[in-house]
Amino acid sequence: MNGTQGAVAPEFELTVEESAEARPLPGFHVTRTRTYFVDNTGEVYLLAAPGQRAMLQRQGELPADAEPTRDIPDPDMWMMARAAASLGRGGQELSPLTLADYYAWRTRLFHVHAGRVFELKRDGGVRFERVAALPAGAVPFTEAEAEQLGQDVHDAASRIDAT
Repeated sequence: MNGTQGAVAPEFELTVEESAEARPLPGFHVTRTRTYFVDNTGEVYLLAAPGQRAMLQRQGELPADAEPTRDIPDPDMWMMARAAASLGRGGQELSPLTLADYYAWRTRLFHVHAGRVFELKRDGGVRFERVAALPAGAVPFTEAEAEQLGQDVHDAASRIDAT
């Protein structure tokens, strides 16, 4: 055997990196009874729970059964989310939340606008029809993916304000 028994191991550096895939998606997440918000840095905040209409309590992690959603009509929840986003930056300014506008689930496309969810329909034309919520498991489109959807989809989305 080469070397001495019990010799001290050479010093080494251990680096742990958290990949972006390991973080929950930024935005609102809901369970059956609670509403959470995840800021752009991955910090998780509890916004509503049974017996509490609105709160801002930092959590260690998002529950495994939490599903992403943009169907949050309560303005207090949006105010709390903006406050949580501001806390994550360490600043006072409240910038717009950077959440996805388009989501896909199986072969269906959804658009989220002003806290409402719309599904793309192609029956004789291109239009968006309001639905109750995003399906569980819907995945957000990146900005680049959304640009590839086509002008007809973006035109239909721009007509949502008129309805």
